[in-house]
Amino acid sequence: MGAVEAGHVDMVETVVINDAAARVSALQGGSVHIVNGIDYKIAPLLKKDSRAYLVVTEGKQHFSLPMDATKEPFTNADVVLALKHAIDREQMVKLLMAGYGRVGNDHPIAASDPSFNPNIAQRTYDPDKARFHLKRAGKSGLTLELHTAPVAFEQAVNTVELFAQSAKPAGITISVKREPDDGYWSDVWMKKPWVASFWAGRPSASMMFASVYASGAPWNETLWKNDDFDRKLIESRSLRDPAKRREVYFELQQMIHDDCPTVIPAFASWIDAARQEVKGFVPNPNFLLSDHRVAERVWLAT
Repeated sequence: MGAVEAGHVDMVETVVINDAAARVSALQGGSVHIVNGIDYKIAPLLKKDSRAYLVVTEGKQHFSLPMDATKEPFTNADVVLALKHAIDREQMVKLLMAGYGRVGNDHPIAASDPSFNPNIAQRTYDPDKARFHLKRAGKSGLTLELHTAPVAFEQAVNTVELFAQSAKPAGITISVKREPDDGYWSDVWMKKPWVASFWAGRPSASMMFASVYASGAPWNETLWKNDDFDRKLIESRSLRDPAKRREVYFELQQMIHDDCPTVIPAFASWIDAARQEVKGFVPNPNFLLSDHRVAERVWLAT
C-alpha cells in the first residue's frame, strides 16, 4: 500500500510566538500565513485589515469558575445558587469578549452541540435572587476568595474582577486572588476552594460529562459526586436509540445546571486569522485551527 498524502502545500512550518500582539504583527508583516489565539481586543481591529481575515468558530470552548463541593460554604446549595445569580454574564460577553461568544448557563454543552438541551431556563443576573438565597443559607454578607491567573483563560482576571463588582449589590464580597501563571494548574486548580478554569470542550457530550463531572473523573474540578448522575451516564452508553440517549443527555445537563457547584458564564468562540492568499480555511466547532487540521485543508492562491 502506498503512502497516503494529505494537504495542498509542499511544506508546513509551525512557529511558536507566545505574545498575542507579536503573532498578529507576524501575520500582518507576511512572515506567517495563519495564526491562532487572536485577542478579543485585537480582533475588531484585525477585521478591518485588508491583508488578513478572521475565522471565527462558535464552538464548545467554555470558561468555568468551579467551587470545591467538599468545602464550606460551597456545600450549601443556596450559597452556590446565590453566586450563580450574582454574575453578569451578558456584560462579560459584551465587554470582555467583544461579543465573540455566548452567554453560558452553568452546564458544559454548547448550543452548537446536537445534544444541547434548549429547555433549561437561562440564568440571568439577579442580585435580589442572590440575596434571597444567601439569606436562606444564613450567609448574608458573605466574603469569598476567587483564585485566578491569565493562564486560566483569556480575560480570566478581568472576569473575576467583573464578577466581584456585579456581586456587590447582592451583598457578596469577592476577593480577587491573582496567582502566577507558573504552577497554576498544578498548585491552584483543584487545590484552592474556588478558582478560574476553562475547557476546550469534547467531541461528544458523553466525553465531556465523563471527563469532568462523573464522580471518579480525574478532572472533576468541583469534586462533585452525584450517584444518580453517574448511573444515568453509564446507562446512556448502552442506549442504541440516539433519541433516547439524547433525552438522558438532556437530564444530565439539567442536573449539572441545578446541582453542580460551578459557574459557567460563557462559551467563547475560537478566533483564528489568516492572510488573504490563504484559501480553504474552514472552521470546526471542536477546536481552533479547523480542529488542528488546517494544514491539510488550506492552499495558497498566487
